[in-house]
Amino acid sequence: MLKINNLKYTYYIIRHGQSTPNVDKIIISKIKNGILPQYGLTEIGRKQCLDSAKSFLDKLNKSNETIDQFVIAYSPFSRTKETAQEIAKILPHSQTIEIENLRERDFGDMDLTGNENYDKFWEQDKDNDDSTIFGSESANQVLTRAMSVIEELETNNYPKNQKIILTAIHSKYSKHIF
Repeated sequence: MLKINNLKYTYYIIRHGQSTPNVDKIIISKIKNGILPQYGLTEIGRKQCLDSAKSFLDKLNKSNETIDQFVIAYSPFSRTKETAQEIAKILPHSQTIEIENLRERDFGDMDLTGNENYDKFWEQDKDNDDSTIFGSESANQVLTRAMSVIEELETNNYPKNQKIILTAIHSKYSKHIF
């Protein structure tokens, strides 16, 4: 497994902006549903993305970090693709790339159900990182998949100190900030 101190590039994570599934309080976790345009960002979500990108850029400028270009990686889901597109409007010289393994955790039989069902997964995850309750993907499977994304990105020949933004992570604790 890749060790954190061996990374060539700097990674940032942003949760997608407010999406229609967030507003409708439903779980959309399967690619076949997640790619549908009706499950993209709301206008509020688009503004959140722009505001976060501006704030992020301001923080980098204040820290005197070199800002040459950004790679913005996103999953096939409409909400993350649209998040990447909005962020790219603000960040200079952005390159966006789709990476399927950045996709949402597959919540199995709970796809297209109410988001109150997330709590069933969080409860299982506390005691068993390998739980596949309701035919879901386990937390460990998601971790392995996410690490494979980092390993893949690390094989690229980006410029030294490349900044890579990942737009896909879903967690009970994730927020829309860099």
